Amino acid sequence: MTDEASRLLKWLARQPDPIRIEAMGLMVASYHQIKEEHLNQAEKYYAALCTALKSMRQVEHGLARKSPDHDLKAVAKITKIQAARIRAQRTRKSSPKRKQLMGMWGLVEQLRTGENLSFREIARFLKQYKHFEISYIHIRNIWAELEAEHEDP
Repeated sequence: MTDEASRLLKWLARQPDPIRIEAMGLMVASYHQIKEEHLNQAEKYYAALCTALKSMRQVEHGLARKSPDHDLKAVAKITKIQAARIRAQRTRKSSPKRKQLMGMWGLVEQLRTGENLSFREIARFLKQYKHFEISYIHIRNIWAELEAEHEDP
C-alpha cells in the first residue's frame, strides 16, 4: 500500500457515515472505468476506492489556490458538495435532560392536553413534584418537534 493510499484510507476512517457512503458510491461508479486486465476483482475495487477518495479530497482542496480563472459553475458545485459534507458531520446528541423528560412524556402530555397547563406551568409542576428542573422553552421545543413528526407522515 502506498503512502498516499494509506493517507486516503485514514482520512476515510475519520469521516462520518454519510461521507463514507458517498465514497462507496463513487467507488462503484469508478470501478467500471478501470480497464487494466491484470487486476483481479478485489484489486479493481481497491483501485476504484483510491480513485474515488482522491477525487473527494480534490474537492476539499481543489479551490485552495488563488486563481481568478475558476469556472463559476465548478466553484458552485464544489461548494455545494462541501456544504453537504459539513451537514453530514453534524451529530445530534440527545441531551440528558431531554432523555429524562422523554421518560416522563406521558405525564407532560396529560398535563398539556388533559389539564390544559401551559409549558411554564408544566415546567413548574415538574420542578415542584418531580424534582426535575427544565426550561419551559425546552419542553415547548420538544413538543413542537414531536407534533411536526406526527404531521409529516
